[in-house]
Amino acid sequence: MMTRLRYLISIIAVLFAAVAVWALDGMVLFTSNAPFNQGDLKLKYLSTGNVITLEKGGAFGASFSPDGKSVAFSKNANQITTMSIAGEGRNVVTGCGGGNVQVTVTWVGADNLYWSQNDKHLYKIKTNGSGKATVFTYSKNIHNAGVSQDGKRAAWTSPSWVLGLGDLSTGKGWEKGGGCQGSISPDGKYYTHNQESHKDCIIGKFDGGTLKTIHPPTGTFNAHRWSHKSNDHVLYTLEKSNKCYVHDITTNNTVEVATGFIWDYFPSEVSANPVSAMPQKALVINQTAPVRSAQPLSLFSANGRRIFHHALHIAPQIIIEHRAKGTMRLHGAGTRD
Repeated sequence: MMTRLRYLISIIAVLFAAVAVWALDGMVLFTSNAPFNQGDLKLKYLSTGNVITLEKGGAFGASFSPDGKSVAFSKNANQITTMSIAGEGRNVVTGCGGGNVQVTVTWVGADNLYWSQNDKHLYKIKTNGSGKATVFTYSKNIHNAGVSQDGKRAAWTSPSWVLGLGDLSTGKGWEKGGGCQGSISPDGKYYTHNQESHKDCIIGKFDGGTLKTIHPPTGTFNAHRWSHKSNDHVLYTLEKSNKCYVHDITTNNTVEVATGFIWDYFPSEVSANPVSAMPQKALVINQTAPVRSAQPLSLFSANGRRIFHHALHIAPQIIIEHRAKGTMRLHGAGTRD
């Protein structure tokens, strides 16, 4: 028995050494609609695929809190609302918007909410409803803004579909042409700038220059949003299919996470139910079974998504059980899902 176990472990080690594997944990916020429309606000756990509907209808422009335990969003384009990721403790913080459907919220620091509402201003308020103020004014309307986590920098889309950038500490704003969908990294160092072809997105440096250019896994993309809590991850939605992706800009790995309009990604998982612990990440070998011939191998995630396919041939079939849910399988023929 121990000989077989050591044999299986050695095979797994070879597979992981031979094939680059990238899986993504964490939580995403998305709305069940095509980009730039209101919808149901949903939270998805990427390790399990579990989805929680937080708000039915009218949700837009959502953001996680710094600890991942709460969310903020606009409701019916006239309220800034917060609640826990379990959908509890719903609180209308302030009125906003005046009827425009694109009120976009960024949760900054422990208790500050910034938002744009397609007029010439950026606004701020405490989560307890105090300290409401206009913190920045530009010469043109500010559309779907994002704000850095120190509250000092912002990026947005300006009319005529160009990128807008703003230094909130000095009040200076400026534009970059050639595309739109501006959003800013949590540390304020970088911004997204979707190009007119919608096949390229520049990752620009706020202080000047370009870091790199990223591309969609297929087709064209839009509605770029930087994760408010991770400098490494940019979010976007594919045009026509409305498939939502998280893109690691350091590795260029992409993961499809939902269908709709993606708003934020939190790089770890927080339980929506304190009584129930989050799924354990440990894996245990469950069983082996012979196969009649050597076949290509595929690795599945805990929720059944195949994340790589490799033509390495070995005799045994290995089944790895996730203690929380589902299995990870190394098995016969297949293609990447």
